[in-house]
Amino acid sequence: MKNLSYIINTCLASLTNLRKNLSLALPVLGLFGVAATGYAQTTSSWTGSSDSTWSTAGNWGAGVPSSTVSALFNGTFTNQPNLTTGSTTHGIWLTSGASQDVMIGASSAQTLALTGNATLNSIANAGIYMNDTTNNRNLTFGSNVTVQLVNNTAFYNSQSSGALTFDGVFNINGSKALTVGSANATGNVVFNG
Repeated sequence: MKNLSYIINTCLASLTNLRKNLSLALPVLGLFGVAATGYAQTTSSWTGSSDSTWSTAGNWGAGVPSSTVSALFNGTFTNQPNLTTGSTTHGIWLTSGASQDVMIGASSAQTLALTGNATLNSIANAGIYMNDTTNNRNLTFGSNVTVQLVNNTAFYNSQSSGALTFDGVFNINGSKALTVGSANATGNVVFNG
């Protein structure tokens, strides 16, 4: 019984140290464009400061999105994102602070794989979440962009206006499920491709 008590106390001490270290680290992560509050995973903010190429690390606050990093559009940018090669993102979040509509384009046929099981603004299993309730911005995928759904996911548009538009192909393979909307969804989702 004495050994069990020792093990429990050691584990509790380790958890306390971990919590303390995380509370010190999370504010620092924000300095590098990594959002650390309101949702469980990492995001990287589009700045478009180098050029319009999606896969250029200098266009993102915390590096190019990936299967575990979501693309975040929450600020002012000069260049719209353009896919020049197939890419992957965990999720896409268009939130308050976006200075303009977002158009993810490509000059030739490209695929954007959406793993879609992100947690964005505390909403689990979000592939795309639009909640720019201040400006009601639009998010459009251009005609040369194929959005490939990798996992079951949901798209949420909780803006009073503004649309999520797919001008290209939207591809759901196999037994994947797509849920569109939420209890507060009032914006539009448009499929043109």
